[in-house]
Order: sequence, then C-alpha cells, then structure tokens
Amino acid sequence: MGIGIAASLPGSAHAAETKLMQTVETTLQPDSVALPRRADYGYTEEDVDKAVDRLLSYETDPIRRDIQRQLYRNSVWYSPENQYVDNNGKSYLLIYEGAATNRKQLSYELLSGLAFFPNARVILNTRDKRILAGVELNRPFTEGEAYRNYQSLVRLLGLVDEVKAETAGKSARDKAQWICDYVAGRLNYDFTIQQNSLQDVVGSRKTACVGYNGFTELLFRSAGLSYVSMIATNKENGIMHIFGTSKLDGRWLIFDTSNYDNENGVYDKSYIFSELEHEQLNYRDFNLLQSERLN
Repeated sequence: MGIGIAASLPGSAHAAETKLMQTVETTLQPDSVALPRRADYGYTEEDVDKAVDRLLSYETDPIRRDIQRQLYRNSVWYSPENQYVDNNGKSYLLIYEGAATNRKQLSYELLSGLAFFPNARVILNTRDKRILAGVELNRPFTEGEAYRNYQSLVRLLGLVDEVKAETAGKSARDKAQWICDYVAGRLNYDFTIQQNSLQDVVGSRKTACVGYNGFTELLFRSAGLSYVSMIATNKENGIMHIFGTSKLDGRWLIFDTSNYDNENGVYDKSYIFSELEHEQLNYRDFNLLQSERLN
C-alpha cells in the first residue's frame, strides 16, 4: 500500500500558495458605453439561477458555492453592469466580486479552470476590502455569447442528470469507475490545448486536462463522491497538469482521467485508483487546490 497523499505532500500543503496566487493587478472600471440588454433569447434570469443552483446542488461550502455561482452566472447571463475595461480601454467581463478575504479560495477556483473562456487571462483587482475578477476579452461580451454559454450549461446539466441516474445504487468504487469510463469515452484529448474547458466537454468533446478534470470533478461531486483537484508540473516540459483525488474506503486515491484516456485507445488503468507515487513518476511540485490538508 502506498504512503498516501497527505503524507506525500510537503509538510505544509500551502508551501507554494504565494507563487500560485500571483496575479497581475490592474485597475478595472465599469464600461460606461456597455450596451443595454436588447434581445430576447427566450430565457430569463430566473432560468439561469435555477440552472446554476441545480448544477451546484452538491456544494455545501458557502464561500466556494458563492464563487462558483458567480463564475457560472456571469458567464451565461448578459448584464451591462458586468462589462468592465482597464485603463487602456481593453474589455473584461466581471465574473466575480466579493470580500477580499475570499482571495485564496477564489485563486483555487481560477486555477481549477473556468467553465467557459478556455485559457483566458483573469485579472484580479482589489479595492476597499473587495476583490474583483475579470476575464480579459478581445472584444466586449455580448448577449449572443451569454446565450450560447447558457445552452452549454443546460447540456451540461443533462449530462449530470444522465450520470446520476446511471450510477444510482452503485457502490462508491463502482461509481468512480463508471464515471472515469464515461469521461474517457466521451472526450478526446486536444493536444493543441486550445480547447480546455467544460464548455468544450459539451461542444467539440475535445479538451485538455482542465476540461477532463473539471468534468470528472463535477460528476464525482454530483454523484456523492468526494473530489479535490491537484496541480503539478510536468517534469519533461514544465507544463502545468491538473487531476484529482477522491477518498474511497478511507484512502485518498488519484484520478487522472486525461491520462487514463490513453491516446492509443486503450485506457491506462494505472492513472485511476492509484497512489500519488504513480503521478510522481512524471510530475513534480504537487499542490492541493484547497486550504486544508487531506485527512
């Protein structure tokens, strides 16, 4: 039996927190010329709230739930008040605003990847004990984009409902195996890393590790399983990798579904239900995306 995740991490799982949370600080301000809502796309704010609340029904931590709720909601509903610009007039979409004390948890959520806007640059702006997070855009966010994101959210809910129905009554271990097979069977790895979000999971079905991990976490948590994301650095090329761990039968085990979905078409079972030592063969500098150590 392996030595376990908690013991394998550094004495302080927060050793690299400062490095991980480095962000570019700039001044963001409301876009005074943001367009008002003009079109009727057939859905309402109430529809958005219901969909987001259903998707996050598993989340019991109030701070994390509020952060995730805003990240989803502001991406699928157009509001002129969420359109921001920097000092150079560059466009940003405000995806979160909250107490500055939530910065650490917000950083963890951002490091896990956004459901929309793959590989986007996020700017954090702190003012008056408040923190704002804005996604950098090439042009102002539109109602049409918000509606397309909402459609992706609805399709994602459909997948979650399907998985919950298929795994109902299964043991925790069987649920985990079924979900890993479902994720690997549905997705294909995008080696360009341009498609790397939950939006790509329901769109092209091509994504990189962020999309694989985000989808796996969503399905694990929705099915009643624990899941904590981890990031590490590839020893060979220095690229960040993200995967997760879940506690089964009293042990925290690794679930790396992007590597499980081997490119040769045969699933590599060594990447699920595994010990951290296996990931250490190819990765280094492991960090949990949560404040508490695993126990």
